[in-house]
Amino acid sequence: VTGVQTCALPISTLMIELSGSVELGATEWLRAGMIFLLAILYLIVFYALGLFISCLTRTSTMSLMVSMLIWILLVVVIPNAGPAMVKQFWHVTSRREMLLQQDKIAKDSAKREDEKFGKWGERDNSLETQIKIQELRDEERQELGNLNQRYTAELDRQTTAGMWVTRISPSSAFSFTASTFARTDARAYKRLVKGIYMLFAQADDLRMLNITDADGYGERTKDYKYSFQVSESIAH
Repeated sequence: VTGVQTCALPISTLMIELSGSVELGATEWLRAGMIFLLAILYLIVFYALGLFISCLTRTSTMSLMVSMLIWILLVVVIPNAGPAMVKQFWHVTSRREMLLQQDKIAKDSAKREDEKFGKWGERDNSLETQIKIQELRDEERQELGNLNQRYTAELDRQTTAGMWVTRISPSSAFSFTASTFARTDARAYKRLVKGIYMLFAQADDLRMLNITDADGYGERTKDYKYSFQVSESIAH
């Protein structure tokens, strides 16, 4: 399978270039070449491992059985069992806990707002009052942002630990290194999610400037829950 994939990589890259739909620059060709060399090295590792096992065993049947056992261990068991083991020993706040904490922050902020400025419709609409309300809501958004950052940091630490555990498998090591060359690794993903969070923050600023809070804290709670759910679905 690895041999077929290794041969298919330069062919598929050349077909993309000849199609004219995507223009590959020198950097893209360099990354494709590095992935191709990495695939050859990955293939050599398993060929060398098979040769080493053949030298240690006396019969071809035993050599085949041991090779299959080691292959299943390195390609199937370790890449899948490693992250599962990390999750058992590395606690991360669940989605339900996150939503409950977000609800609590939004409701506490709305309660403080009502106690300080009165119920909606009974408030002083002066500019000074509006500025103070905006400052209070900015504190709420900052607290929610810190909560999301802590959650993201916990996921990052868990993901990094799982990657290091599974790196003992040549299959996982090849996958992580190839993803780095292709710029589809975890770091690139973090930059994408960070950009999405920034877009949500900008959209929230526009919403606070142009949309009035019609029913107290409930509307804002729903907006923050929606923002978190979309961001989390992208992260997963």
